[in-house]
Amino acid sequence: MTLTFITNHKLIKETVNLTGGGVDGSGKVQAPFYDHLMQASGLVRKNAYLLVCTGSTGTWSTTESVSQDATSGTLLDFKSGAAGAVTLTVTTSTGEFGTGTITGAGGASATVTSAVDGIAYVPTSCRFNPERISNGICADPTFMFDIRALSLVTAGLLDAKKTFATASFALTYADYSTTKVLPNIPPVRGATVVVGDLSPPLIFCDNLELKMANAISKYTDILTSSKHLITGRKPAGSIDLVAPSLTDFNPPALARAGTTLRIEALFGTTHGNRFKVVVPYAQLDMPDFSDREGLIAYNLSFTCTGKKGNDELYFLFL
Repeated sequence: MTLTFITNHKLIKETVNLTGGGVDGSGKVQAPFYDHLMQASGLVRKNAYLLVCTGSTGTWSTTESVSQDATSGTLLDFKSGAAGAVTLTVTTSTGEFGTGTITGAGGASATVTSAVDGIAYVPTSCRFNPERISNGICADPTFMFDIRALSLVTAGLLDAKKTFATASFALTYADYSTTKVLPNIPPVRGATVVVGDLSPPLIFCDNLELKMANAISKYTDILTSSKHLITGRKPAGSIDLVAPSLTDFNPPALARAGTTLRIEALFGTTHGNRFKVVVPYAQLDMPDFSDREGLIAYNLSFTCTGKKGNDELYFLFL
């Protein structure tokens, strides 16, 4: 994984392996060692669970409260399957989720058959003190995934002279250092990309790019000093695919109809060393065509639309 930040018109490049954070003695997933860089990219870290369920009834809604006995949380995302199957991604408020019945505030319910703990990074909109953000902010990153090379490049603004602040602040300074501490965790190997209902071998993906496109404003409060605020976001991205049959996947028709589809990529296979990026509702633009060694390929640009705000995309370590 390569993370590239720009500060004061000077390019700073720091390279880290694409790894998870491993697990602790109790088997709980830990944050990756580049957690401070993720949070410096306009993302906030939350404890999360990936819940595989059966017997789903009712209608699930993102951002609604969910509960299981004494455990409570918020529904970040859900993916419905056949015959009442559903996969829920939840962030926790209290307790730990496990197997058993889970219910949503809107009346939906399901039986959890598998509960995997993790850490989620989701977009945020909030204000920050000027002493935390002055010369530059890494608030508008670009994430570029080269599927074949398994690398990630993020570009944004960063003040290299400041140190990482508390976890409650999403936009924080990542401390740039020439001394790199590498964890004893092997780099991620293998990636699975799903676009809509298509997954390998029907599609072959070379790279995936996501842009946060945060709008940053500075304002002055009469009672305090100047602050900064994320006032808007227009996240978008692109993905390169070798084109399957139009009967399986027809991007021009989807673009004309304004249909949204789900895009997700899972890197790695080992608990504690898996990385997942999800765009729940991607609206396609008209595709560009190219030739890739005699095969027709698409470059698909899309907008990350979301439903309730701060849910246009997210990153999940499992």
